[in-house]
Amino acid sequence: MMVKRAGKILVRGLSSVLPLGFRKRLVCWLDGKTRSRLSAKFSLAILSDWRVRDPKAFHKFFWTQHLYEYGRPYESLELFEFDKMEPSRRLFLSDLRSALAQLDIPEEDRNLSVLELGCSMGYLIRNVELEVLPAAKRLVGVDLDPKAIELGKAYLAAVGSGVVLLQGDIEEQDDLLGKERFDVSILAGVLSYLDEKDARTVLGKLLARTDRLVAFAGLADRSCDNRNLEKSLESPERYNQWVHNVDAIVQELGGEVIRRRWEGAKLFNGQTVYFVFAVPRKGEALCDGTDEDGVAAAA
Repeated sequence: MMVKRAGKILVRGLSSVLPLGFRKRLVCWLDGKTRSRLSAKFSLAILSDWRVRDPKAFHKFFWTQHLYEYGRPYESLELFEFDKMEPSRRLFLSDLRSALAQLDIPEEDRNLSVLELGCSMGYLIRNVELEVLPAAKRLVGVDLDPKAIELGKAYLAAVGSGVVLLQGDIEEQDDLLGKERFDVSILAGVLSYLDEKDARTVLGKLLARTDRLVAFAGLADRSCDNRNLEKSLESPERYNQWVHNVDAIVQELGGEVIRRRWEGAKLFNGQTVYFVFAVPRKGEALCDGTDEDGVAAAA
């Protein structure tokens, strides 16, 4: 106990005297030397004041540098195999297939274009290519993590995939993608790192460049269905991450929710589940009530 307390005092002391730029370089150096849990805890602790002051910049730094739990757990090539994907992602793909069916697009006409923001190495969009839209004419994934993009590109090229990966910030999608439009856009997991104002901006831009369907996956509030939240809340389980009412944001931006899933406190691979599937403009898709699992097909 005394050793742990002394360690905390030392870290606070270093944080107060060492410039932020130096501490960031120290964290990157440590990551190159050791990948131990102890060095990860030290790195998070020595930048904790920055995390409190500017959590978005903190998160982006760790993603961009591919540090510790931000990038390393997603390096496994096994995650490209459908059966090895996280259960929550397999469930998301199943619901995505159902949402596309509601749009009444014949199988032979599903030569659609697909965009995924926050794609990591491209596991999800690769499985969209294999399992959901094998006739897709263009598939593009965007992620902030340059190492993930590099590793993903190498794998996808080796297996002959048509997925194109781009390194970039989802908040700068206009600079990265220009005026390009997509039939289907996916935003799975990354909005939790943005507060309500920034999340609304990203969703607004995504709805504006999407013609058919926007698919979202994020953190669920464990006790209250997200669509009943009056405002975005900081997650009690995930420090400096946000739980959003995407249903309300989509509707306020002129879109229409056609399918959704909220699983509350139920965990899939340690994650809560909240999915929203929406058309960019109201009245552009038919809904069919609920599916066989009782998942709402419309808000």
